[in-house]
Order: sequence, then C-alpha cells, then structure tokens
Amino acid sequence: MTTGILTISTVLFGGAETLARTIPTWIQSLDGTEIACRFIDNSPSDDVENLIRSMDWGSVTFTLERHPGNPGFASSANSAVGGADTPWVFLLNPDVYLSPAKLQDLIGYVEGSDTAGDHSPIAVSLLTDGAHTCGISMDRLGYFSDRPVDSGRPCLGPSGGAAVFHRSTFVKFGGFDADLFAWGEDAGLAVRMYASGIRTNLLPLELEHEGGHSVASLTGQRFKASLLSRNRLWVIKRDFSRAFGATVGIAQLAMILANGIRKITLGTGKEHFQGVARGLLQGSQPTRLSSRMTLGQFTSYHRSGRVL
Repeated sequence: MTTGILTISTVLFGGAETLARTIPTWIQSLDGTEIACRFIDNSPSDDVENLIRSMDWGSVTFTLERHPGNPGFASSANSAVGGADTPWVFLLNPDVYLSPAKLQDLIGYVEGSDTAGDHSPIAVSLLTDGAHTCGISMDRLGYFSDRPVDSGRPCLGPSGGAAVFHRSTFVKFGGFDADLFAWGEDAGLAVRMYASGIRTNLLPLELEHEGGHSVASLTGQRFKASLLSRNRLWVIKRDFSRAFGATVGIAQLAMILANGIRKITLGTGKEHFQGVARGLLQGSQPTRLSSRMTLGQFTSYHRSGRVL
C-alpha cells in the first residue's frame, strides 16, 4: 500500500541513543509506502543529524532542518506540520516505535477519513511504561493531562506526541502558541479547536513510547517544571473565557501551588514556583480568530464521554 497524503513529522532534541533504537523501526515500516519523514532538529550539536543521515533509508525519503538555537517544540512543530507538502501530517515523538502493521492501520484510517471528507484531528494512542493513553483530557478544574484510554472523560484533543492533523485545520487554528515553547501547547490548541466545534477521532494503535528522553537530567526536569506550571496558567488566560477562567482559575492555581510542595522533594520546586510567577504576571492573550472555551462548553464536555 502506498499513500501520498501523509507525512510523518517529528522534532528532535538530543537523545541519539534512543533514536538509534526507534528510527530504524520507522524506516522498516515506511518501506514500500510513499510516506516521507520530516525532521526538525533542535539539538545543540550535529550528533543527531549525523546519526539520522548515516542510517540506511533505502527508498524512504526524508528531509532534515537544523535549528541549533532551539526555538522550542511548539514553534518547530508548527514548521513540521505547516511546512509539509501533504494534506495530512502525523506529528510523532521521536522516542516512539513503529511497526509495519500499525502503520498500515494508520494509513487505512487516514485514507478513510480523507475519502469521507472528515478533517478532524486524530489522537493516536501510546503505551508508556505500561500506561495506555490517547489524547488529552481535562478534569473538573480544567487541569489537563494525558488521557487514559479507559477514562470516563472525553478526549479534548490529540497529544502533541502522537497526533494526526489535516494541515489546513492545524493552520486555520494557528497551530501551537510558539511562546509556550513546550509542554501544554497541545492542550491550548485542543481547547481552541474543541471550543470551535472540532472533535477528535481516536485511534488505539498502542504505539510503544519510551518517554522522557529529552528531560532525563535534573536540569531538563527543572526546565520542564518551570514551563509546565507557567503554561498551565497561560492556557487559562488565553483559551478559557473570562467567566470560565474565573470559575476554575483559583481552584486550579491552588492545585498547582500544592503540586509545588511535591516538586520541592524532587528538586524542581524553585523552578515550578518561578513558572507560576511568570504565568500570573506575563503571557498576554495573542490575537486570534478561534473561540475560547466557555463554562457551558466545559460542562457539556464532561457530560459527553467519547471513548475508544
């Protein structure tokens, strides 16, 4: 089976040892298809680029762009998706394993959606340390997290780690907020799409995901803690209506602050609270055409489960 409607796009940042295990499974799975890979490499050195280029790609086509200054996952994912030359893009973390059978399942699903004229995003499920998740959900305080497949909460939108977007839909909603840099940018886009009536389809492929290769060090964990606490608050300010944000904002802030106590024991507390301060004092609403989620929509979201 071949297809010219899909590109696999990914953002790289170090992790050469992991990539040496995962990317060969991509090549094996892509052999015999017309699917190309599009790499955006933000690694500070050229080690990852050299590794990718040294692999035997056979008939599989790939492109690689280097951005050693590291503009962040959000900005790079926007380029990876928006710059593709196919109508559909599979945005996939590089620490995920593919198999020919599962890729064929994905191709069939995308081709079926395209034929039906369904341009809805597709959340592809991942298996990480035994946890099977698919997309993003929000609890009753608007606190977003990876969605377990057996959750009673509906899928808000796809996770940036395994998401299939119709490129026109992704671009229409402005992609990810580039200044979020990483962690939570997919939740912000998911809120905007959901508030505008876009629903996400679910594909339970259970792709094996190593997870955490880019934040394995304490420095990386501290960086993530800072950005995630900041970005949670920015999503509230930018993508929730004023009434909805006021309703859940104080309770969610209390939850974030309480979570900071646990972060102290992990050595990331200082960065977590610094992120909270930036989240409260910075991050003005960017200009965009998409809707903010209202309290009524959020209530409806929790009443309308959509499960695998």
